[in-house]
Amino acid sequence: MQEYEVRDYVDTDWVSTNQLNMEYRKASTTNFMKLFRYISGQNDKKQKVAMTCPVVTRIIPGQGPACESNFTMSFFVSPDQKPAPKPTNPEVFLHSVPKFRAYVRQFSGWAMDYPVWRDEAVKLGEALTKDGLEFVTETWWTAGYDSPFKVLNRHNEVWFLAK
Repeated sequence: MQEYEVRDYVDTDWVSTNQLNMEYRKASTTNFMKLFRYISGQNDKKQKVAMTCPVVTRIIPGQGPACESNFTMSFFVSPDQKPAPKPTNPEVFLHSVPKFRAYVRQFSGWAMDYPVWRDEAVKLGEALTKDGLEFVTETWWTAGYDSPFKVLNRHNEVWFLAK
């Protein structure tokens, strides 16, 4: 199995929210529920928005063992949904991401806790370093593709952005 792949992404639109927290799972649950309420109609058009994948989380680790990390969770906004309704929750926001290159490591199984994601990110970082590639180390991304009801053959990814 290859350690990672290189992907080039086009300009995309996202709906996001963020939270400072020391616990990944707590931040993820809080962020997910804010975004879920948005797609369930908590927006200026009171419109339901289709759930998309992946659900990505940008992680900016805290600078020490007792420091909060910044977790920004985002749902992809399908081009079919444009223009996306504006969020009514001030903690939820729409934004565009310009094209970028990502180094991506895929893995299966349940990835609900920070150590699972972190360990996969470490493996990705080690493989990229071994190959002499430059990447952003101050932040990294998780990407989940499956419903929580899917039991087998789950698809998870960690991303580092290319410099």
